[in-house]
Amino acid sequence: MPRTDRLLRLARRLAAGLVAGVAAGLVCGGLARVLMRVVSVISDDEPEFSWSGTIFIVLLFVIAAVPGAVLAAGYRGRGRSVPLVLMSLLLWLPATSIASSDLSQVVDMTPVEWVGVGLATAGIYLLIAAMPVLTLRLVRSWAGAGRPARTRPRGDLVSSH
Repeated sequence: MPRTDRLLRLARRLAAGLVAGVAAGLVCGGLARVLMRVVSVISDDEPEFSWSGTIFIVLLFVIAAVPGAVLAAGYRGRGRSVPLVLMSLLLWLPATSIASSDLSQVVDMTPVEWVGVGLATAGIYLLIAAMPVLTLRLVRSWAGAGRPARTRPRGDLVSSH
């Protein structure tokens, strides 16, 4: 295969990785922002909504997803998901900081409200944990950077007698 064809295929895979990272970051960041709003409403905190805060949170998720997605699209070997996992783990730091700050001031919630806040907070952490999985699935789907192609067709093996 000519070198330009290989470079063109690599460029397409990297672009698909970029798009997959942005998409996963938008989805997970947007859903996390919704859950943050749920926590704020349940805890009777001053329900503030700001576009700048929303953009910051979603952008943080996108920034965490894109480098690993591009690497996963360009590299087909083992360990390509490690950067995705590491960057997602870094999101746990601001998530924990924001949760502790927001919930440290709450004093008068009912047990049902605490359960709701706990579930929404757990949902945020689950979204952070799910982001590498979603990103890698999108990369595999859009970049064609899945497992190497099989040499034999799938299906039942028919023995010839």
